[in-house]
Amino acid sequence: MLLNDSGWTEPIHHRLDRLIGGGKVQPMIAVLPDGFTLYGGSQYLDSSAHGDYETHLVGELVPWVDAPASAANAVGLDVAALENLSRHG
Repeated sequence: MLLNDSGWTEPIHHRLDRLIGGGKVQPMIAVLPDGFTLYGGSQYLDSSAHGDYETHLVGELVPWVDAPASAANAVGLDVAALENLSRHG
C-alpha cells in the first residue's frame, strides 16, 4: 500500500482524493519522500548505513519543489505547506 503500514488505515492517496473530492482541501501536489531503507526508517539524516538522506532532502529535493511554488506565490497562489514525521520515543 502506498505510504501506509497498516491495512486498517486509509492510504494517503485515498485520503487526499476524498478530501479534494469533498471540497475540504484544494487540489494539490503532494511530495512524499520515502524514508524507508533496507534497515527501516532513515530518520532523514545522513549516515554511512542509510546514505545522505538529509543532504538530498535539504539540498536537492526542497529547492526542486520550492522553485515552482515560489513562482506560484509570486502571482498570488497559496501553495506552501510542510509536514513532517515526528518520531517521539
